[in-house]
Amino acid sequence: MTYRMIDEQWNNVFEKAHLLARQNALLISPFLRRSTLRDLLGDKPKYVRVITRFNLDDFQRDASDINALEYLLNIGAQVKGVKNLHSKVYIFGSTRAIVTSANLTQAALSRNAEFGIESDDNKFLRVTTAYFEQLWNKAYPTLNTKLLTKWKREIAKSANSRSNIIGGSKLPDYGADLGFEESTESYTTGATPGSIDIKSFMAFCASMQGRKLTTVGGRANFYVKIQNGILRYRPAVSGNFRSHTSLEDVLKRYNEFHLSQPKDYHDLTWNASYTLALIKLFVTEQAKL
Repeated sequence: MTYRMIDEQWNNVFEKAHLLARQNALLISPFLRRSTLRDLLGDKPKYVRVITRFNLDDFQRDASDINALEYLLNIGAQVKGVKNLHSKVYIFGSTRAIVTSANLTQAALSRNAEFGIESDDNKFLRVTTAYFEQLWNKAYPTLNTKLLTKWKREIAKSANSRSNIIGGSKLPDYGADLGFEESTESYTTGATPGSIDIKSFMAFCASMQGRKLTTVGGRANFYVKIQNGILRYRPAVSGNFRSHTSLEDVLKRYNEFHLSQPKDYHDLTWNASYTLALIKLFVTEQAKL
């Protein structure tokens, strides 16, 4: 069980990982380069899943490489997209995981000042894998040749258009909008918190059905409902309700540590910004009683 802090020679780190990567690789990287991926994965990796950005502006301005997506399809990798993705997480088999500031690009691995952690610790691997799977299950669309061909045409058309020449082009982002709370600020939950039991909290949430609520960071509106005994959230900008199946774990952590930032619960759920907003309201109401 080891943890290693790394702030240089990232090329060497990934070169040593390539044998594991060619057996089983789970990769989260907002920006990609074909050459970097090929050095890591080779021509016939056994199992690869990748989460990245599908913002066509990134490809047009060469921040990311559209040919990297083509390469991933050619080697049989599964690829999904997420808007505003910033995480960089790399999991190789069941024995190594890396969390870093470095994208899978040559600039990141050989020139930029990057920092991260590499570990073979079982708990670290479980947490990073759970993070990947949670993100994977919500990301979309799954890349295919038809989509990639369409995107290449859009990029080429925009590159030749007058609006792009004068700086007015804005290409679409086809990744999943998961409504993350990106802020690193601390958010107060209002009154001094006490212990919250699940039954009272669910009853309170039921009373909030139909009301337009605001996330704890104040950045987005949402609605809540109870369906079949499960708490569900719907961002005001989306028509889809999301189930919150880890509510008891969130409340348990809140009761123990009174953590008030969404990021403190991201290993449990990506719905933390909604839950903390309800906790804030619940605690404030209880303080009035």
